[in-house]
Amino acid sequence: MFETLKVWWVILTQVGPLGSTRRYSDMWIRFFVAETLDKEGLFDYLAEPRSYGQIIAQFGFVDSAFTREVLETLCSGKDNLLIKEDSRYRRNTAMSLPDYEEVMQRTPERLHGMTILRDFARRIPNRMRQEPIDFVHRFEEEGPAVFSFDQSLSMRVYAALRNAAFAFVDEKELRGKRLLDVGCGSGYETADIWLRLKGDVQITAIDAVPGLLKLAEEQFVEIVSSSDHRGAPPLTEANHPSFHLMSAVNLEFPDESFDAVYHSLLLHWVPDPQRAIQEMARVLKPGGLVFGSQLTKPLASPYMNLINQVHENVYGYFWQEEFRRWYEKAGVSVTVATPAGVFKGRKFAS
Repeated sequence: MFETLKVWWVILTQVGPLGSTRRYSDMWIRFFVAETLDKEGLFDYLAEPRSYGQIIAQFGFVDSAFTREVLETLCSGKDNLLIKEDSRYRRNTAMSLPDYEEVMQRTPERLHGMTILRDFARRIPNRMRQEPIDFVHRFEEEGPAVFSFDQSLSMRVYAALRNAAFAFVDEKELRGKRLLDVGCGSGYETADIWLRLKGDVQITAIDAVPGLLKLAEEQFVEIVSSSDHRGAPPLTEANHPSFHLMSAVNLEFPDESFDAVYHSLLLHWVPDPQRAIQEMARVLKPGGLVFGSQLTKPLASPYMNLINQVHENVYGYFWQEEFRRWYEKAGVSVTVATPAGVFKGRKFAS
């Protein structure tokens, strides 16, 4: 109970204010999606009710789960841009399309540079024509933009959720142990974990994007070496993390290799989150700890989910009930502390 209260305190004091940031970013994402589909001519075409078949024939879309999700998302919520009646879609004339100047005025200036999300949104029509883009290639191609976005918005969110995740576990349990950092990103996460545990941990960090992994190795050294974190030891060959290019759905480690596994805001980016969970449970020792954070439906923005899924082999968001069930099936009992998805789990003893 005390640990749960600590998590809620972190959420209220750090993630809470970021809740407004999430709402503002959702406004931009919705605008980018609507802007793209408006340029495609979808809203003009739906001035009159049209069937699903008419829509895909008109625009050359392919009948797929993604195409249907795009239309259903436009029909959902209190700000729905489309209305579905008798299996026909039409423009909701009572709801104006998002306006650029209005979104600019209503959102903080720090969010005005979210251009990478506009680029992703512009790929939605191609995805509806079954022309996805490769996730790894995209992040390699757009490296500078990704890292800029990471620093301007995501870093604050990740740091707050990491604080909450560590408030939910006993750090003493992690000291001197082997920890797997899945989806280490640009290195801030690995460095923060290392500094929290004062270097008294054997970290193995993995990521599936070569450019991110290279950056993580470089930035880890830079962050740790320049840190004035009290009590942090010198970085040595013995306490230096190892970094590996690897997918979460195919962990190239023996069974029961790690005492703990950490992942945050990762599983919606992988092609098969259930398989990733099975792999993380497999390499975790009996009685071992898995913890972190994972945003799930319905809190996750449905418009952000569309942007995620323009990439090939990206699953998108799922329900918290699925998350729990997948871990339970993999032999891990999971507790989720907050709507923001801060969780911890313990692998069943063999």
